[in-house]
Amino acid sequence: MAGASYVLQALVVAAAAALGGVAWSAVLIYALGLAAVVAFFFVIFLSDLNLRSAEPNLTFIQVVSPLLPAVYLLYQIESLPVRAGILLTVMVPLLYGILDLSIPRFLAAAMAYFAGYFGVFLLAGGRDSTYYDNPNE
Repeated sequence: MAGASYVLQALVVAAAAALGGVAWSAVLIYALGLAAVVAFFFVIFLSDLNLRSAEPNLTFIQVVSPLLPAVYLLYQIESLPVRAGILLTVMVPLLYGILDLSIPRFLAAAMAYFAGYFGVFLLAGGRDSTYYDNPNE
């Protein structure tokens, strides 16, 4: 299910690139990052390494791991409306966590997502001095 979700996210990002909202190189790196996440968990579950964990579903790690490619992608997008649209798709893995994580672990995952976007906000503001003047962000 996560793999299909990542494919849909990559298609949405590709559509944004086709419309000029993000560079194709960022889309490629994002898609490769998501593919690496899927491959990592495929190997972990296929080899039964997850059974050594206290949480064999590895839900927390599955929810937080796609955050790195997502933060990279969000940083590469300069248009605020495009970033807002892509942000909605980036949040999808976090929603899976609602189904299986305890409240404290879900809040920790949500805070990781918040920290990631806050980091994007700070770094993007560093490259453009007028960035913080935009009331839409």
